[in-house]
Amino acid sequence: MSHLTTPRNDVKICIEYKLKEPRTHCLVSNAAKTLLLVNEIQKENVGIMIDVGHSIAALENPSEAAALVKRYGNKLFYIHLNDNYRFWDDDMIFGSVNIPVLLEFMFWLEEIGYDDYYTLDIYPYREGGIKAANESIEWIKGMITDK
Repeated sequence: MSHLTTPRNDVKICIEYKLKEPRTHCLVSNAAKTLLLVNEIQKENVGIMIDVGHSIAALENPSEAAALVKRYGNKLFYIHLNDNYRFWDDDMIFGSVNIPVLLEFMFWLEEIGYDDYYTLDIYPYREGGIKAANESIEWIKGMITDK
């Protein structure tokens, strides 16, 4: 067996769901469908990445999505933090629109014991990239509670 066909169970693979783009809809469009897919695959290294903006655009409660993914298989592997107006994946500065939803999300990530990466997925069209990232980081820090 060549090195190209040897399974790499040590490498985590994340499935990132999204309601739509580039077409009118995606088949893997929310946390529940993605969890069903991941559980059907039955590989320890295959899990879910929750992009909070995708969750919001899918009209999910991101906190419920994270708790669901944690409860049914502990498959929450990665997080993308951003914000939007619920209609599109705007990739706005974290905390710019949905403050209560995002605060609850950060709380529940701590409650479920998520201890992996928090990453930004923002695309500042008009703001400077560094300034937008720093503002997002300040919002994140402000929403993480100390236990």
